[in-house]
Amino acid sequence: MRKQYISELIDESTYSDWLYGKKVMLNAPTGAGKTTFILSVFLKYCKRCGKKMLILVNRRLLREQYDYDLADIYLCYREMCNDIKLLTYQELSEKIKLGKDLSTELSEYDVIVCDEVHYFYNDSEFNALGTYVLLQAMIKAAFFKTIIFITATLDEVRPLLERTILKCADKIREESGEIKKCEFQITTLDFGFLADYERFRCCFIPDVQSLAETIANSDKKALIFIDDKAKAEAFKKLLIQTDKVKESDVTMLNAQSLEENLERGMVRMLSIGNKLLKKILITTSVLDNGVSIHDPEVGSVVIATESKVSFLQMLGRIRSESIDSCTLYIYPREIEYYSKRIRQYSARMEFFEQYTEEILRKNFWEILYQGWFDNDEKANILRNMIILTNSEVEFYDEEFTPVRFVKEGYILAVNHFAKEKIGNMLQAEKRFLKLALEDFRKVVCEQIQWIGKSEEELEIMCSTFNEEREKLLVAELLKIQNYSNEEYIKAKEYIAKEFHRELCDKIILKNTSISKEKFSNICDIYGLLFNAFIGKDKKMYYSVIRKNEMKENDF
Repeated sequence: MRKQYISELIDESTYSDWLYGKKVMLNAPTGAGKTTFILSVFLKYCKRCGKKMLILVNRRLLREQYDYDLADIYLCYREMCNDIKLLTYQELSEKIKLGKDLSTELSEYDVIVCDEVHYFYNDSEFNALGTYVLLQAMIKAAFFKTIIFITATLDEVRPLLERTILKCADKIREESGEIKKCEFQITTLDFGFLADYERFRCCFIPDVQSLAETIANSDKKALIFIDDKAKAEAFKKLLIQTDKVKESDVTMLNAQSLEENLERGMVRMLSIGNKLLKKILITTSVLDNGVSIHDPEVGSVVIATESKVSFLQMLGRIRSESIDSCTLYIYPREIEYYSKRIRQYSARMEFFEQYTEEILRKNFWEILYQGWFDNDEKANILRNMIILTNSEVEFYDEEFTPVRFVKEGYILAVNHFAKEKIGNMLQAEKRFLKLALEDFRKVVCEQIQWIGKSEEELEIMCSTFNEEREKLLVAELLKIQNYSNEEYIKAKEYIAKEFHRELCDKIILKNTSISKEKFSNICDIYGLLFNAFIGKDKKMYYSVIRKNEMKENDF
């Protein structure tokens, strides 16, 4: 069946109606031709109508891709500048920080295209001014212009967009009178049915060591997403330790390396050539948007994230036009990882509740000092949870929840976008922990359902590493023969420390502490029997034996 693109599904009779203050939400999967439609179809129509376009993007890499796409369309630079401008959301946000009036900054544009608009949801917890404040200021400043919101993951950001647009309408109505219905009408075009993930073979690999061996042994290139910088660096070490991958075969890309241009050649190849320069690219979420990989040598993609938005965006980097077969690997997180994330998100939600109350009590200057002048971790979190901005900019509010405070021309308000995202992530981590405690494969099954894959389509790979580790663990347990209490305590502390990951997958441990009950349970899992008994000297002793070696008079 021939693949369809949205430029074939949206005709002029549809988009000709957009140029009169419409707010359009365009949802389409990666690879469905959203960029092609905007640049090759809608931009040409805007040009014919004498309308100038501004395209906003969330990553510098995506802006660079647009730059080179426009070089294919325009031979004359001046002509291009007359028709279109590219900016990142972050650049527009900087204008707010500098106190510039967005109405003036956006006055020359008739059409504003907000690409990868899930940015306002996804980046909200660490870039508050650039998402929470910017979205409101931008929509209000450009309210009577055409605004097109584009994403492959609309579900999470749609409520934020709709509520903000309606709040803007209320604000403008208060300030200047009635607004015609058509001037804030929201049109949604959903092309989610174009999503095609058939090319992905889904594999569960039981441990990260076996994953490293598999990637190292493959002749294909690999794109590896790990949403934790330290874990990403640890995975690179595992790859090199296999002795099948050289350090020069692996590239690491994160926010720091992008900012410092440490891998400029690789970044240029990605953004312009759409290929991996080396065999393996390990990246954090800085590459989840803005890059289309059309490299037929790519055969593996690894994704480690609990965010559905990030998962779909990461997978979408692998484009079907050039890569017709690719293996998606998902490996288990440690049980403690989920517990840690739950604690982190719970603490942040408690922050929200605490400082919401503080704002309502109008402790303006105290919160201001803690958030903007202190320099500890708590203050860093607070700066993205509580927004300080000009009172003329911020007006978004949850219905029936007065959580903002205006004083001397400034406003202090709860960052609702971040609160919504963190709350959603807290729920996801709890759900995944519950599934992981039962069987981590259930976590993977939930994730592959996001791309329409069933449990029956999941391939389970074997782990020689886990088998060897379990043999070593059983051998250590069987060493415990008539141990004194002191010897037993020392042995179980060593086992808890040395085999912490394996044990946490089955029984949650805190540091190196194992109770007798848990120790007995561990033995039982591996077909062993743990026994504590009093010796002839009236002291307590401990032994472990295999259950199938028990004799009638044992213990």
